Amino acid sequence: MEDKKKYFEEIYNSYHDKIYNFIYFKTYNAQISEDLTSDVFLAAYRNLNTYDSNKSFISTWLYTIAYNRLKNYYKSSKRKQTYSIDSLIELQEGVMPHDNMLELQELRIVLREVLLSLPERNRKVVIMKYYGNMTSKEIGGAMHISSGNVRVILKRSLDLMKKKLKVIFG
Repeated sequence: MEDKKKYFEEIYNSYHDKIYNFIYFKTYNAQISEDLTSDVFLAAYRNLNTYDSNKSFISTWLYTIAYNRLKNYYKSSKRKQTYSIDSLIELQEGVMPHDNMLELQELRIVLREVLLSLPERNRKVVIMKYYGNMTSKEIGGAMHISSGNVRVILKRSLDLMKKKLKVIFG
């Protein structure tokens, strides 16, 4: 029992911020993100004995739980994903000087819209890679595709995003 607590504590310390950021990017709501992150780690703790390291990385397992919690949240609340400008401001406070804040917020909004314009599978790969800091192998495990396929999807997604950004910014 003590070993389980210690192992879980290591997992929690290593992945809490990554899972929170992953969820926050999907909700842009700090309270909902905190609640869902707590749900993810509660489920992980309760089911730690079912985790099999031979089948997937711990990160893949956690992101799968997080993704399922997000799906359930949106399904049960019957809401469409919404974004709050206030939460974008909150996200950047203290990170950039205030004179650059408006430019940064505008850029984040444009990037988010371009990302949201991607097909769902491509969007998931980009989010897992850049917001979840997952490797191609971890993403492949979570999405049940090869790591090579992940790299191809990622390359195509980034190329498409660059094209769209070029149209917007000239």
